[in-house]
Amino acid sequence: MSAEHATPRPDFDVIVRGEGPALLLAHGAGGGIQGNFGLVLDDLARDHTVIGPHYPGSGATPVATDPIRLDDLADRVVAAAVTRGHESFAVLGESLGAAVAVRAATRHPERVTALVLTAGFAVADPALAMATQFIKASGRRGSGAPSRGSAA
Repeated sequence: MSAEHATPRPDFDVIVRGEGPALLLAHGAGGGIQGNFGLVLDDLARDHTVIGPHYPGSGATPVATDPIRLDDLADRVVAAAVTRGHESFAVLGESLGAAVAVRAATRHPERVTALVLTAGFAVADPALAMATQFIKASGRRGSGAPSRGSAA
């Protein structure tokens, strides 16, 4: 474990399947493990121990009460694998999970043996920027649904 970046106590809902070398999944912002990896989960678990932590607000992980920082998210995803007995693992990141995977690798290089990054983004395109604004506004209102009378 990196002395600079201690692995926190995990508190995520985690899916674990299969046997073999560990493969840690980092899902996208709105998909969760099933939403992002459900179609390939069984295939991946045929020859890997697949560890799929759910970020705050997905799966059975409670919604965050404080802002979520990328470093903290990466550390907590790594902690999900470490507390399940895996000292090193490959990380597969989808969408936002690509950024989480890269951050996990840079913060815990002694643990991350490989990266697979899918559908990542370097900057937000207009559609992603609009979706992000909608999600933030919905969170401030306390609801995921548009308010009455809105055009959304």
